[in-house]
Amino acid sequence: MTTNVTVANATALDNSSENTLLTIIFTNTAAFDYAANSTVYYSVRLTDGTADTPQTREVVFSVPQTAEGTVEAGTAKTFTMENDTNLVPEITASDGKICYQPK
Repeated sequence: MTTNVTVANATALDNSSENTLLTIIFTNTAAFDYAANSTVYYSVRLTDGTADTPQTREVVFSVPQTAEGTVEAGTAKTFTMENDTNLVPEITASDGKICYQPK
């Protein structure tokens, strides 16, 4: 499933540190039903604003599900991660995907 992804402004962990937190929001475009005792995976490629050679980073977030359920279309799922590879603004997201085991 392809999904739209946005990355919010970075928030400094510490004013003396270049590391930041990134908030990544996945919004699915269609409803999906997932199986019990499975994991829903959210993945995206982040690319920074370095002029000559932009850095990229693939990130995957996993959400274990004990009971089967449905995620309705247009549902936003938010994750926060440390920018430990020091991606610099402006950060763009591409290739957003949600992978799941259907019920």
